[in-house]
Amino acid sequence: MINSEKDFFKRNTIIFLVCVIFIGTIYFFIMNKNNSYYNPIKESKFLNIENTENSEFGYLLKTYLKLQISGLQMLTNELASNHNQYEMDAVIQDISHMKYFYTTSPNIKFIVEKSQLKFVELDESYILSRDFNEFIIPDNTTPILDITQNDLYKKIKDSNYEWDVSISFSDYVSFEKIANFMNECENAEFVWLAIDHIDKGYTYSIGLSLLEDEFNVSLTGNAEKEYPYLSLSNTRKYDYNDLKQSYISKIKLLRDHSDFLNLMPKANIPNGIQPDVINDLYNYAIQNDFCYGIRLITNSQNILSLIEMFGANAIYIHN
Repeated sequence: MINSEKDFFKRNTIIFLVCVIFIGTIYFFIMNKNNSYYNPIKESKFLNIENTENSEFGYLLKTYLKLQISGLQMLTNELASNHNQYEMDAVIQDISHMKYFYTTSPNIKFIVEKSQLKFVELDESYILSRDFNEFIIPDNTTPILDITQNDLYKKIKDSNYEWDVSISFSDYVSFEKIANFMNECENAEFVWLAIDHIDKGYTYSIGLSLLEDEFNVSLTGNAEKEYPYLSLSNTRKYDYNDLKQSYISKIKLLRDHSDFLNLMPKANIPNGIQPDVINDLYNYAIQNDFCYGIRLITNSQNILSLIEMFGANAIYIHN
């Protein structure tokens, strides 16, 4: 009888321990899996959050989008979290539209769940779902177009308006030459440079925003050394080395945050930079400093001077 009780107790103890180990293993697996998901509210290693009006996720997202969409301005709200789902409301507008209608009401929502990013557009501006093709690369296999016969060129030439235009150059132009033009050009607001990069068959553009940073960004001391000129200062003096370094730093920032960049393949942002090309983009950016287009807001005379200096394959009017 005593042995039977001992056997019963021993058997139940073993069953209990097996159950505890099994439940603990399942819990450990679930927790590890949850911890492996991208966490948008994790502590930043490059931003001084207390002095910055933006989260790391928001800043990386803005950097990613502004490398590919000219004239984009973005303000974000704080991230809201619910278990493994994070939501962030944002206001995204084009600088040209902001001259006529400025809003602080969110028009887009970003949702991160289990290392996947999606966005929901809350109005009909569709700034992220549109496929932008405002620049074309120089193509030496076909004759250069006679831009002076272009109807848009004639429209600009015969007017006294201020135009918001994207000009695609006839050939690649060095950062030094475009910086010299920008420094000598008065009464102009420079918006974006379309920059030469690795894939000559691309239909999309990658470039550098020249707009003043809309966030109060404070970098850590190490980050200032790691990513020099990450934000261009609001100045009328453009140094071509600063332009190149700012572009390199932005690509390097994304490359160094592969966990963020890995959200992008399923985000459905048209022509978005993908993780598998970021190293090639970075290496190419270090070795080359040519652009093939610029977006600017200015008068007809400055536009005509720009076209006369660098030639033009195409004109895209935003306003």
